[in-house]
Amino acid sequence: SRYCFLVTEVSLRRHADIGPEVTDAGVVELARRVPKLEKLDLTCCSSLTNTSISTIAEHCPRLVDLDLSGCDRITDLAVMSLANSECGARLERLLLQSCQLLTGEAVQELANRCTS
Repeated sequence: SRYCFLVTEVSLRRHADIGPEVTDAGVVELARRVPKLEKLDLTCCSSLTNTSISTIAEHCPRLVDLDLSGCDRITDLAVMSLANSECGARLERLLLQSCQLLTGEAVQELANRCTS
């Protein structure tokens, strides 16, 4: 297995459904192989589910910037997995615009985990 130890930023941003679809399988593999990831942009990757976000939470402890805007299939469980992970305390920027399945409960859980 190969790892990308020097990569710290990745953008898989999609613009209005233009470009290849980003899948859970791809994001799971990315999270597992890029251990020093600090910034990840998944804007408008609308096929992603909680599986991707939970794997990111588990395998990307250095993450400080995550854009999930337009990832409209993620739910409170995804945000709670971030909040309860090592990266949850480090996150400086988390964008969740147009994530319509999220509730105030998930946001509150994340806020409760903030250390600063």
